[in-house]
Parts: sequence; structure tokens; C-alpha cells
Amino acid sequence: MSKLLKLTILSLTIIALAVLIFAVCDTLTADHTSSKDSPSKAKTTTVKAEEKAEVLNEISDKAEFDQGVRNALDSYYTKNDTAGVRAFSENIDSRADTIVSDYASAATERSKSESSLGYKTGQICVVTKKSVTKAQLKAIAEKYRGELVSVTELSDTENFAVLKLSLEYTTDKALSLIESNEKTIEYVQKDNLYKLTDEESCDTTALANLAFDNEANSSTAADNSLSKKAVIQTNDAYSSYQWYLDKICATQAWTTQASVKTSKVRVAVIDSGCDMNHPDLKSTVNRSLSIRIYNNGKSRKLTSLSSGDSVGHGTHVTGIIGATGNNGIGVTGVATGYTNSKLDIVAINVVYKGSVSDSAAIKAIAYARKKGCKVINCSWGSYAYNNKYSRAERTAIATAVKKNIVVVCAAGNGNKYGQGVTTKWTPGDSSSAIEVIATNRFDTKAAYSNYGKAKDISAPGGSNMNSTYYDIVSTWKGKTYKASAGTSMAAPVVTGIVAMMRSVNSKLTVKQVKSALYSTATDLGTSGKDSYYGYGLANGSRAVFRSFKPTLKAYYGTTSSNIIAGFSWNAISGTGNTYYKLYAKVGNGSWILQGTTTNTSIELYKIRDANGNTPVFLPGTKYSYFLKAYNNYSVENYAGSKTTYTQNSNVVTFTPAVSAPTEPKITRNTDGTGAQLNWTPVSTNNAGYQIQRYYNKTWTTLGADSHYTVASGTASYYDSPLLPGKTYQYRIRSVQLYNGTYYYSKYILFK
Repeated sequence: MSKLLKLTILSLTIIALAVLIFAVCDTLTADHTSSKDSPSKAKTTTVKAEEKAEVLNEISDKAEFDQGVRNALDSYYTKNDTAGVRAFSENIDSRADTIVSDYASAATERSKSESSLGYKTGQICVVTKKSVTKAQLKAIAEKYRGELVSVTELSDTENFAVLKLSLEYTTDKALSLIESNEKTIEYVQKDNLYKLTDEESCDTTALANLAFDNEANSSTAADNSLSKKAVIQTNDAYSSYQWYLDKICATQAWTTQASVKTSKVRVAVIDSGCDMNHPDLKSTVNRSLSIRIYNNGKSRKLTSLSSGDSVGHGTHVTGIIGATGNNGIGVTGVATGYTNSKLDIVAINVVYKGSVSDSAAIKAIAYARKKGCKVINCSWGSYAYNNKYSRAERTAIATAVKKNIVVVCAAGNGNKYGQGVTTKWTPGDSSSAIEVIATNRFDTKAAYSNYGKAKDISAPGGSNMNSTYYDIVSTWKGKTYKASAGTSMAAPVVTGIVAMMRSVNSKLTVKQVKSALYSTATDLGTSGKDSYYGYGLANGSRAVFRSFKPTLKAYYGTTSSNIIAGFSWNAISGTGNTYYKLYAKVGNGSWILQGTTTNTSIELYKIRDANGNTPVFLPGTKYSYFLKAYNNYSVENYAGSKTTYTQNSNVVTFTPAVSAPTEPKITRNTDGTGAQLNWTPVSTNNAGYQIQRYYNKTWTTLGADSHYTVASGTASYYDSPLLPGKTYQYRIRSVQLYNGTYYYSKYILFK
């Protein structure tokens, strides 16, 4: 046998033996190889690991050797076989040092708490142009011995993908490798984790453990200036504890919403899900669209799960926005006081082990976009790790806003000592989102609430005092109710207001929503926007009124000759003195007040100019009108606070014309030398009528005056002489004279 053949057989024998050893090892179960194994089993595993290493040490080909080492370590780490890992690592030769070290580092990272790390281990996020296919992404993942988990649309031009990592790589190493080597990747990032924002420093208290009636009727030196019970007018069992609805003037907002034409608004609550069987949420939560999104990118309907919300947080947030109002039980939502049918909530459960990941949140935002949600609530967040925000998450929020979706986020609940801080917070600090600071019942910033220049507005979030009087009462898992506090509670208060704003005016843009919300907030702290309250405490009544747009309708040419134009509009209600002012302008002139009324219609007899004069209605001149609705709000929670808020209607225009005569008829005399012309005069005053004759391809004005042929009040004209055997045609129009200027109606042909 030749030396070459002997070496070939020896190599094949070694490879076969290695394969046999791998096969034997792969049949071991986790119970057989765990650190809790009996001494005899652990010894067996150790021996086999040593043998596996010795066999691999005989392989000279580097690629083959490296692959064998990776296969062995994959087997041991997958089964959590610490004894096998140790024995193999100690016996494999130094060529495997880098691989062994990488596996060990990755295992150390995976052993740490993901919550403390701030990101999910074992997977990363990559962003590509849409031109990069799933097949290409799958190939990239497999190149690094990983898997493509999911692909989601991130923006109009980008996709967001999740890659499962090989057990060999730490998150940082995988990010570095792919970012450096894969040119089709736009950027890579960790799958960051975010906390539900009442979990760090705020508690929830079951209502059954609180003395409702005693507490509601008690008084202390600190709060004796305030009424304990809320004054909102609903028949819900716990409505007297919903003090936060009074703070945002919810009743007035409900009255306005109920008095005008509204549309249904779909709201996404990206959170821990929702108790789909809660009696106070059945009528407002969309059962067919509410889902659970898993880390593998798959999803299931919440109704198919044993628990739609095992945490309770999402149910609490959902109830603040849209618990059924006036149903005799529980509480009422901010957006459902008098009109439950105008809210459609999509609950999206993205929470795993108390946290929300970038991958789940981004998929949820994309889902909300796809399902037509107009508002998204995010009562979760985290500090920006290494002072950096999640780029992909910010893009997802910006994309939603670009699609005219309002995104509302919690500002966060401070540090481990329960004190609010100004550290960067994500996702709320995104300029695209509305970030909400929490206030207490005394209208001061809640101690736990984060604050800073990036925050936008404030809303009641409770004081974290385990009290129905001081905290926010809402629905909870298991068909129950609880009082809780946090910026998680403040955010849905604003979300509820925004839902009402978009209900009364479905055409509002995100920019318009923000403007109306911020400009109508009750200023707290330093005058104007400040770091502690943003633009101030959200005021639902004012914001909804500011969002409503009266629809002005005009009618002209009424039967009453002295009325030149009439107007009507849809009414608006709400606490406060509501009245309307009608403005008009002539041509490109200035807007001039025409009249003030508390009615929903007005008729103009004259148009007033800037000097108060009433010139006639000029034909051929463009007239424009708009209505300004006024409401004087007196907010009972703020003594002496009375502010007038206004909202403009659409602009209507009218260009009047001179009325034309009707029924023009022509009769030729028997000898053919003349034509008798007759018509029905116009009903309004005019200077006369201009008649023209068509002959020899030319129109000629009849009569001595070039502007009109006959005077006003005339209904006939005889044209003579005419040439026998010739063809003539006639037409007529009305003429009106004002200040030396002639105005004409359209021509009407005689028949």
C-alpha cells in the first residue's frame, strides 16, 4: 500500500471517528450533560469531550479543524453542558484558542440579565434598503452561522431585520463583523430593551385594598383646598375617584365632542396587551385586530391566548384611554365619556419578561400603521445607552408621523431613588413624538417624573402614594381595577385627548394636533414652555374646541330682494359662552367684521366696508367669508382662570353676476322689414338691457347708447328696417351701473 493511500485511509478513519463521536454526543440530552448530572454521567461526558478534542487535534486542515471545533462547542453550549465545555476547551489544541474564547465570551454575555444589559442577547437588528431581498438577508445571516428571524418595513425606503446570532458571537462582535463586511447593510444595532414606565419606581394598588368612601370624604391640611371627589358627570361606579378627568376638563370636551359630527378614531396601545374579557373594555377594544407579537416576529390574536395581559399594565393604560363610559361600572376613559362608539382601540402586546424590545416595538408600530391607527400610545421607555438613541426606533416613529399618525410617549419615571432626572430618554425624546411629563393632584410635577427640554407637555399621572385619591384609577387584568401612578398613566391621558381631537376633525395633521394641544395647555411653572411642565397641563376641553372646524355654508340669490347672502354652520357646544363672528372681504382687501351672533345662521343685507359703509353687492367682484367661533372657558380648578379660545371655519367665496333676462323671443313682422323682440325682465334693479344684432358676420349694439339699448323696466324692442331675404340673429344682456362702471350679465340668444 502506498504511503499516500495509507495517509488517505488514516485521514478518513479519523474523520469517521470524529463524526461518530459527534453523533454520540449529540444524542445526549440536557439532563445528561448539565452541571447537575450525577458524578458518573459527568465523568462520561468529560471523557467523551476529551476524546472529541483529541480526534480534532489530528486534523491538519485549518478550515476543517475550525468547523469541527465550532460543531462541538455548538453542541455543548446548546445543551448547557458545562462539564463538556470545560473538558473540550482544556484538551483542544491552541489553534482553537480564539474560537473557544469567543464562545466563552458569548456565553458569559448570555448568562447576564438582559434587563441589566439593556438589550436582548443572541440577536441583533440590521437595517437595509428595500432593494435588499429576504434571500440576501438570509444568506448574510447564514454566512455568520446565524438565522434570519424576521423582516419588517421600517420606512418608505428601508427594511428592518432581526438576525439570530451564532453561539460564537457576543452582540458587539456580531455587530462589528457585519457592519464591517456587509456593504448591503445600511446600519446595525442592538435589540434594545425598554421598561414599562411605572415599573421602576411606582406601585399599583388593588382597589379592594383601599377604603374608597372614607378616603374620598377625608380631608388633610395639605389638601383641604381641594374637593376629594371628582365632579365628572357619569354613572360609572368609580367615577368619583377620577380626579384626573377634572384636571383636563374632560366633561367639557365630551360635551363638545357629543354635539358635533365626529368620526371613529383607531388608537394603538403598544404595551403588555389587554384583558380582552374585561367588562369595561369589551365595547372599545378591537378583538379581531388586537395581537401578541413575539420575539421571533410571529404574532397571534390576543383572544386566542389564555391571558391577553399577564402583567396588567397594558389593561390599565387602555382603560385610561377608553374604558366604557356611562355603563354603570368601573371607570370612564378620557376619550369615551359621552361617545363610546367613536373609539376603536388596538391592543398590541410586545412585553416579554417585563420589557419591550426594539424588534417587537418596531414591528408593532408597522402593524399599527398598516391597520389604520391614527394615534399610538407608548407607555414605556429607557435611558439612552451610552447617550445614544435607537436609530431604528426613531425612524419607525418618524415614519408613523409622516403617515399622519400621532405618537404619544411617556417621559419616564426617574432613577432608582424615585427622583425624576433629565437624562436622555427614548423613545419619548424623539422630536416626532409627544412626550408627557406626569403631574400630581396639586398640579405640580410628580417627584418621580423625568423632565427636561425635550419633554413636550404634562398630564395627570398620580403621586405614587398607593391611594385612589392621589393616583390614577383604571382597569386591571382579571376584570379588576387598580390605582397606579407613573408617566405610563400620564401618556394615555394625552392619547385620549388626541383621540377626541381627531374625532371632531379627522383632517387634522400631526403638526396641527401638536399646535392645538400645546397652545391650549394650562401654563404651569415658568411662563411659556419650560423643562418641568413642557407647554403646561393638557386641557382636553380647549384642545378639542380648538380642533373642531365649523363648516360654513353660503347661499345667495334669496327670494328676499334685500338679502344679498345667507350663511349657516354646524353648531359647537361646551362649557363656556360660545358665539360666532362672520367676516367678509371684497377682492384682495382686508377682512371686515360683518356680524356677531350666538345662533347658527346669519343673513347679510349689506356688505360693510372698512369704514362701516354699505355699498351695493358688486357684480363680477369676488367676495370671501369665514366664520370665527369663540368660547370663553372658565376653568374651575384654577381660580380666576378665564381664557377665550377661537377656531376658524373654512373660507367660502362668491362672485356675483348681473342677473340675465329670461325667455327672450323673436317675432318677425309679416312684410319681413322688422323684428319684434320680447323678454322677461330681471327682478332686481338694473340700468337697462343691451341688445345686439348679428349680420354680415358682425355683432352690432342697437340703440343710441353703446352700453345699453333700452332702459330698465322695458320688456320689448322693435328692430327695423331689415333687408328682405337676409338672415339676422339677436342676443340680449342686462346692464348694471355703479359709480360710473357698467356691469353686464351673460348674453342670452333670442329664439
